Amino acid sequence: MDVARAPSSRSEAGSLLEAEPASSKQLDQPRPNRRGLRRPRGVGRGVLPQEEPQVVEGAPRREDRGRRRPAPRGRTAPATVFSAGRALDDLRFLLGEDPAPHPAGTAEAAAVRSRLIELLGARGLRLEEAPRFAAGGRGAGHVHNLVLEIPGASEERVLVMAHTDSVGAGPGVADDLAGVAAVVEAVRARLAQGPLERSLLVLFTDAEEDGLHGAAAFANQDPRFDEVVCVLNLEARGCRGASIMFQVGPRSGDLVQRWAARSRVPFADSISEAAYARMPNDTDFSITRNLGRPGLNFAFLEGVEVYHTPLDDLEHLDPASLQHQGEHLLAGMEAADVASFEETTRPVWLTLLGTTFVLSSSSTLLLSLLSLGLAVLGVARRLRLGELHAAEVGGALVRTGPLLLLPVVMTLAVGTLLARLSGEPAWGRLNPGPAVAATCGAVAWALAGVAPRHVGRASRGALVAGAVLLLCLLACVLGLW
Repeated sequence: MDVARAPSSRSEAGSLLEAEPASSKQLDQPRPNRRGLRRPRGVGRGVLPQEEPQVVEGAPRREDRGRRRPAPRGRTAPATVFSAGRALDDLRFLLGEDPAPHPAGTAEAAAVRSRLIELLGARGLRLEEAPRFAAGGRGAGHVHNLVLEIPGASEERVLVMAHTDSVGAGPGVADDLAGVAAVVEAVRARLAQGPLERSLLVLFTDAEEDGLHGAAAFANQDPRFDEVVCVLNLEARGCRGASIMFQVGPRSGDLVQRWAARSRVPFADSISEAAYARMPNDTDFSITRNLGRPGLNFAFLEGVEVYHTPLDDLEHLDPASLQHQGEHLLAGMEAADVASFEETTRPVWLTLLGTTFVLSSSSTLLLSLLSLGLAVLGVARRLRLGELHAAEVGGALVRTGPLLLLPVVMTLAVGTLLARLSGEPAWGRLNPGPAVAATCGAVAWALAGVAPRHVGRASRGALVAGAVLLLCLLACVLGLW
């Protein structure tokens, strides 16, 4: 996942390096990790449990729907499903004997691409090398994309993306070689299911970390992009946690519904998209979304302390997150094969108790107005019965607004203070535990000290009524906005 940073100089690779031919043992057997692995919650990161979980084909199991992430599947899972065990084998092969940073334009990046070509070639899939010259707001240079095209019954194309480059600080396992390995395994599983309705276009982009140059070069210079009707992208901003469908393209309501119905453990939230839009980050999906293509963007976000650091390695990658990411992608590929992209309303989505609800923006505004109407009727009834007084409710309505903003203000203040005291702007990201504890303590102290004086002698009922009315009014304003 790309984040704004000062550009760094690096030598440009003139040609792909030839890797040593991989034996069948290299492709089929995981290479042992020389470092000891931690084992949180009973399962080490980057390794699977000794006993591989049972796999049930068909519709998502009822007991999976309440889980946050699916259990990782082993190498012996059926060919038609995604297996984290098989994806980890591919990931180890892509990393090579000595995992190292592989920024765009370096010999290490060329070696990763060479191993990827070899990996898919051993399975009868030919990757096309697509070098391009790209220029953008953060520089210009040659990019080396890799493209795999698999024809379907229709000339319409579904584009699947992950990027092969990393930042210079670390080996880039989660961001984004794990995404590359997940794409390889998901494509294998999708082909094992049967023929494609829409043609499949797999794009392994280069120079994502330098400003999305690989994706931009493909979208602007390759004529095949004109036939793309849907885009699926894999990213990471951490090394663990649930895979979240956090961003959609235009006209994607039907796609979201079909994806959620096919996913074993769907996880999606419109709030994530709203928060992401205000972050200084971008992904390759931004290029295609801005060009009007429908689609879905997936990422796991926990463990952000290792993001863009030397700790973004195989030891810290959680296999359950890789399994969830791969299952989300496979479900997205199945959904994109049959989805309609004709609606014009923007969807709003939420996962609750294992079920993803998809509503149009007009429906959410209607629900907000209905909630506000019910709140007004409830307060009016209590006023009529004498249980509340209009002056108290009016005063509470005025006073609760600042109190609702107080946690936001204190969070920003604590984050700024910690960064200043430590001299490290990213101190809170690198030390999430102490940062969260300090923030919660400051917010609790502020509320305890300010709230009693601020609300005065207003009754509890008046304060509740004021807060409910204010929240419902805010929901309506946001719905109109």
